[in-house]
Amino acid sequence: MVTVSEAIRLFMQCCDSCFGLRHDRGSALPAAVVAGNVRPVIDRAVTPVRPAATSGPISGGAVERLGWWAARRRDLVAGVWLLVVAASFGLLPHFTHALAAPAIEIDGSESSRAAELVAKGFPLLGREQLVVAFRSTTLTSTSPDFQDAVGHATAALRRQPGVRAAFTLPPAGSDRAASDNDVLAPLYTLYHDPHNAYVLVALDGDSAERQDRIRAQRDAVTDVARAASDARVQAHLIGLSTVNEDMRRTELDDLRVGELVTIPLAALVLLVGLGTVGAAVLPLLTAGAAIVTTFGLVGAATLALPGLRFDTFTAAVVTVVGLGIGIDYALFVVNRFREELSTGIPPEAAVGRATATSGRAVVLSGIVVSVAAASMVLLPSPLCRELALGATLVTAVVLLAALTLLPAILVRWARWVEWGRLPWFAPSHPDAAERGGWARWARRLMRRPWPYAVAGIAVLLLASLPVSGLRLGVDLGRQGLADTPSGAALAIVDADGAGGVMGMISVVVPRISAGEPAEVATLAADLRQRPDVAAVLAFDNRRDLSMLAVVPRAAPDSAQAADLTRRLRGDLSRPVRQARHEVVVGGFSALLDDVTAMVTGWLPWVIGLVLLLSLGYLVVVFRSLVLPVKAIVMNLLAISATLGLTALVFQHGFGASLAGARRIGSVQVYLPVVVFTMLFGLSMDYEVFLVRRIHEEYQLSGDNSSAVALGLQRTARSITTAAAIMIVIFSGLLANRIPEARQIGFALAVAVAVDATVIRMLLVPTLMRLLGDRNWWLPRPLDRLLGSRGQDA
Repeated sequence: MVTVSEAIRLFMQCCDSCFGLRHDRGSALPAAVVAGNVRPVIDRAVTPVRPAATSGPISGGAVERLGWWAARRRDLVAGVWLLVVAASFGLLPHFTHALAAPAIEIDGSESSRAAELVAKGFPLLGREQLVVAFRSTTLTSTSPDFQDAVGHATAALRRQPGVRAAFTLPPAGSDRAASDNDVLAPLYTLYHDPHNAYVLVALDGDSAERQDRIRAQRDAVTDVARAASDARVQAHLIGLSTVNEDMRRTELDDLRVGELVTIPLAALVLLVGLGTVGAAVLPLLTAGAAIVTTFGLVGAATLALPGLRFDTFTAAVVTVVGLGIGIDYALFVVNRFREELSTGIPPEAAVGRATATSGRAVVLSGIVVSVAAASMVLLPSPLCRELALGATLVTAVVLLAALTLLPAILVRWARWVEWGRLPWFAPSHPDAAERGGWARWARRLMRRPWPYAVAGIAVLLLASLPVSGLRLGVDLGRQGLADTPSGAALAIVDADGAGGVMGMISVVVPRISAGEPAEVATLAADLRQRPDVAAVLAFDNRRDLSMLAVVPRAAPDSAQAADLTRRLRGDLSRPVRQARHEVVVGGFSALLDDVTAMVTGWLPWVIGLVLLLSLGYLVVVFRSLVLPVKAIVMNLLAISATLGLTALVFQHGFGASLAGARRIGSVQVYLPVVVFTMLFGLSMDYEVFLVRRIHEEYQLSGDNSSAVALGLQRTARSITTAAAIMIVIFSGLLANRIPEARQIGFALAVAVAVDATVIRMLLVPTLMRLLGDRNWWLPRPLDRLLGSRGQDA
């Protein structure tokens, strides 16, 4: 019988041997190992397996040492984390105050340059143009009381900071005739309801400043109009800033509702998967501490940098990703801890083994998640940069919690891990994996790998078919804004036929001479004859700039408005360009077109960078060239299938009602890049966890088929439980009324389901069975380059 101190000493010796202190071929294994009391660590110097397999199955390096340290200093570690979480709770108000709507901007884009030219050449038009829609069910817009309310509300709005100018349009049916130099005259024919009146508003400031001021501006015009008319006239301020503000509030509300449903469901899945209340609590504690700490860090950053903003869409994605990987990573470590604890070793030794194996796999997969997420900084978009920063930050905090807080709690909580066992759940046993349904499934795959491999690939290819017709677009989510002030305003403007004013397209022509080019006037006349154009406003500052404000008949996020924008940038403005004049097209529709072009242009570079970095990294991790290539191909198949199924639901409408969605004819433009980067990193979670366990078994036996079967048996329950939790958490975004969040939630939930079932439980084991010892092939020059410490490096 081996004492606790001897077991720990032998364990440490085995770990040291994995760092290069190897046994000679003739040396005997320790007696305790021979007796079977301590599981042997067999490296290639003892068992003649593939040359590339240099690390023993339990070799955690710095990760293991960190876990041991946290276990020994458990009270200190737990106390520090308690202080950090408490401080983070105090910083949460600063985080929520800094939340803003997603910044739909593209650095250096044509639409951005057009906005700068307009703000400089026509100061009265400001950086953004909005509309105040006045509405009364009892008064007509020409009545004195109605006009008085409009006048007082407009005056109050002009006094607000950031309001550059306000232009009152004549009421419908009024006797006022437009003068020849009235540039707004083309708008007078767009609205006809005698109970409505409109005021055009120009705002100054950058997007963050406009977002900060919009609530006060909206409240001012709304409250004054109501007070001046005894609540008979309602005023609605509508524009991009107000839509963003309502989207921010809607997204936050829906995120809270989703969390109230998904977190209890995730806890239930944890309980069923782990079988005990004591074990199920630990991943929730770890993930919760990581999420609160991440948002606390952002709150602290906003104190140091008052102008810092964090958009709600990023907050939603970071929350679900952080919860998902936080619970998953803790789940893997807890399961391995329980497995090791069942062998009879003390809790500290069990924590050491768990961090050396599952903890190391968690770090490896976390690095891939961070690399994939960080690749989004390549895109010239504030939204993508925030997503990259948020996902990378939350992954780093989750890893720190899983490697310090969790080991400390595990040692302190060891006696309670098996508390609250479900009646049907069998106690942990060292040989439990060799029995049950997963063992039978593994043996079936090993007997007939070809049919299962072909069936799995066929399913993925079939699901990928809709990708060939994938159409990217932007849906503002008007359906989700229906119950907001912006939704009410949009309904009024659209019903009156003036909805196109919200999406005016600016055709800006800078010049050197003072006279307006004749080609611009000709273009304006031609555009007024087009059936898809409601009105054209001509501006000229008589110095160096001409502008046509084109009012489309379609909504700014429609395919018709996008087509008109592209034609204005192409053949419609060609005569002006042929006269050697520059044409810069801007406006909201143009911005959406720039976003689409940015994503489609940069996506191949992002994919290439992630694949290249992941390939090199996985070669180091797996000490194989075959396994990384296989992993990348499998991930690409899973991503393709995910995008295909997402397009099938949201673009073509098949089963859209089941997902709480509607057919919109496209998928959101940011979806491919977000899904690729997030899924590529998350899928490596299961890949690393499964293959590392197979590698352990392979080093012990040298038998590839046996190693694949045992690795699958021992990890299948953890992977399926982790995947079920991810699916539950991502599905919470389906309740969100904002299209981006809903589509990304659907895509990530489908992706995890496909990855954890078809890929990890079917294709990976069957392909590894078919490849045999070739799984571990590594060219000798590369093997020498990596050296004996390649994985630790």
